[in-house]
Amino acid sequence: MSSDKQKGIFVSQFKQYKPVKQKTKPVLGTLPEDFQVKREITGEPLADIP
Repeated sequence: MSSDKQKGIFVSQFKQYKPVKQKTKPVLGTLPEDFQVKREITGEPLADIP
């Protein structure tokens, strides 16, 4: 059993690419405002740099 584990680990280290059927595909749509990142930069961030 341990030789099977070692063989699986050895083989998986050299696998380079995913098969096409396993790739993720983007889904078109909009995110709700609750999940969007809101950045509020106050003041001048570069003012303190000498």
